Amino acid sequence: MPTWAESEFEGQWKSADSPPDVFAFLTANALTDAEQQLPILLLDQRYRWRTASPLKVEEYLNRLPEFSECTPEKLQLVLSEYELRHSYAQVPSMQEFIDRFSDLADTLRDRLSTEDTLDSGRDEDELTLIAEAPEELVGRYRLGRVLGTGAYGRVYLGFDDQLQRPVAVKVRNLEKTTEPDTAGEILSEARLAASLDHPHIVPVHDVGQTGDGETYIVSKYIEGVTLHEKLRNGPLSFEECVRILIPVGEALHHAHQRRLIHRDVKPGNILIEESVGKPYVADFGLAVREQDFQNSGVIAGTPAYMSPEQARGEGHRLDGRSDLFALGAVFYLMLTGRRAFDGTTMNETLHQVVSEDPLPPGSVNSSVPRELERICQKALSKRVSGRHASVGEFVEELRQWQSEPVSRRVATTIVPRGLRSFVASDVEFFLDLLPGSRNRDGIPESVQFWRRRLLETDSESTFRVGLIYGPSGCGKSSLIKAAVLPGVSAY
Repeated sequence: MPTWAESEFEGQWKSADSPPDVFAFLTANALTDAEQQLPILLLDQRYRWRTASPLKVEEYLNRLPEFSECTPEKLQLVLSEYELRHSYAQVPSMQEFIDRFSDLADTLRDRLSTEDTLDSGRDEDELTLIAEAPEELVGRYRLGRVLGTGAYGRVYLGFDDQLQRPVAVKVRNLEKTTEPDTAGEILSEARLAASLDHPHIVPVHDVGQTGDGETYIVSKYIEGVTLHEKLRNGPLSFEECVRILIPVGEALHHAHQRRLIHRDVKPGNILIEESVGKPYVADFGLAVREQDFQNSGVIAGTPAYMSPEQARGEGHRLDGRSDLFALGAVFYLMLTGRRAFDGTTMNETLHQVVSEDPLPPGSVNSSVPRELERICQKALSKRVSGRHASVGEFVEELRQWQSEPVSRRVATTIVPRGLRSFVASDVEFFLDLLPGSRNRDGIPESVQFWRRRLLETDSESTFRVGLIYGPSGCGKSSLIKAAVLPGVSAY
């Protein structure tokens, strides 16, 4: 039961428009003993990680130097931050915490090693306390080691005694299974996934419920690793990135044609079969049909891979291009080794998704081919209309790049000519000044209309291209309204 101090401080959090001053509260209530301070600090820590300005353990210790000398209480505060960062889509490593708190190094190795093992494949999932599943489910599926852990449950390697084959068994966590509608949700999820028949979507075999009320889904066991784990082993070649993404995109396009949106596309939900390198899309646990989500304001998914409209809870705007944005974020990670959106808190990450464009992939990794950079940036357009029309179109552009000779895939850089008169061959330099997405020929969408008009009228015509300014106050946003083609004259 909470103490009077905890109840009072939690009341301040719930009633105030801004975070209460935890240090002033401790002083005002003469809470000077570490044992009395700890529950208040843990409470403040939990609430602050829901905001855009959490406090790290060091900030608490700097203000409370006596507390830092109390090892058990300090350790609890450290472990609490570790768990909270997992909960809000962060990726804390054991080594980071050992470096920050070297005096607790041995204890942290013991306490965090098991958690790191369980969470190694799902750094972007929420940390959820999950009850151990029974040794047998309905007397048929025997459970073995844990394959993965997520916000909604734990996936086990199981064995089907009747059909004599290994399977993957996803068991909902204890909190979820106490809800009255869980069985219906599980069954609905299984039906959605089972309705998809594609060689790169993990097939569902069975669904059921134990006598204890725990619900589960049984699917094909893919022996291999997640894309997240594969990337942790080192960067992939650009050819390998494209080879993986094409079938993944085809699988999503298959789902979209049946008006089914995945909503949680991320490296942890892309499986790579070890023996043949075959990729699969897994876990349609957040999938919804477009018509079922039109009036919903629910925000669900993984923050670092959400689309802007998904992050804003705009259910009426969700379609397959929301999954395309997530796939673009996965592509960005594969090309650069960094996340496109990687805030220190969940709120900061969501703000980046909605309002900030990531650095161009070529700025992070100079060897990224310009065509792959263009495809990735188009998929990551904040405006839905700025993305590819479908994941199928995204896949087609990857296929076109894949089919090109290797010599044409090399990244190139246009160097300004210097102080001299421009000539016709300089026209491509002006193209780089235009904002917005481009087609695979490098032509900005803002001038494609004029390009088409030129081709329709006289392909031999010479167009003069210059910097055209709009009315006063428009700035340079309206420059170049003429057709731009290699070989035209420029002034």
